[in-house]
Amino acid sequence: MKLKPFVLPLLGTLLCLVATTGPTLWSNSVKADESEPSDFIDVDEESLNTRYGAYSETQFNFTRVSANSSTTVQWEVVSSTLPAGLELEDSEDSKILIFGTPQFTGRWCFVLSARAGDEIAAEREICYLAEDNSEQLYPDSKLTAIWSKVRLISPTKTKSKWTSLI
Repeated sequence: MKLKPFVLPLLGTLLCLVATTGPTLWSNSVKADESEPSDFIDVDEESLNTRYGAYSETQFNFTRVSANSSTTVQWEVVSSTLPAGLELEDSEDSKILIFGTPQFTGRWCFVLSARAGDEIAAEREICYLAEDNSEQLYPDSKLTAIWSKVRLISPTKTKSKWTSLI
């Protein structure tokens, strides 16, 4: 069997790679210490979907600290801000709530941080998705207020007066 000229260097590189890395090249095992810091903040992803003007609560768990532990945890929003209408519970527990009545629609992302002592820390990007709420009455906009004033003007005004108000 005759091999193409470009196959031999490729085959040699592969054999050299296998010889230097050994069986770990194909290993899928991950050591517990190699977890991503974002894996340490646990949340039910479904609870991040909410509706404008509808009260919601989302619980976050810092999994590196036992729920029964006396270790205090400092929770903080470190990038961006909480979505309008939502608040971070004032707690030093390994579990915390973000709660409130969303006053936004669309997607809102921020980074939540948890720290226990000097060594154990985690950050995770959190994205809320608030849908429009057909049951919610929205505040009047400035445009609505302008149009209500325009309707009060007498129809006998000249056209130039109408356009100056709009």
